[in-house]
Amino acid sequence: MQVITPSSSTAARPASVDGTATTFVQSQLYDDASYGGSFFQITNSAACNGSTVYTLNNLGSYGWSGRVSSFKSFSNCTTKVWQGTTPSGASYGFNTNVANLGAMNDKAKSAQMK
Repeated sequence: MQVITPSSSTAARPASVDGTATTFVQSQLYDDASYGGSFFQITNSAACNGSTVYTLNNLGSYGWSGRVSSFKSFSNCTTKVWQGTTPSGASYGFNTNVANLGAMNDKAKSAQMK
């Protein structure tokens, strides 16, 4: 599980009823098409709002470079995957759920959620 935050975020962390910080699942990246196989879950301290972009560079740092075949988005997010280790090159998204990345299958090296 990876917690990411936007570089320019000043938003307060949400709290649960008991005062502990809440964690929101923003996206799950799957090894196989149709949401199969292992998945990498991306979490954050905030839900998406449609405008703030959260970036996770270099999926290879987590063993996920070139593995993503499908993804699901949560917490009001949409997800976009990129061929570059930073958001660059070919991309697919922003979408809520994608069962098959087509030409981007097994090529994603970074991801964004908004």
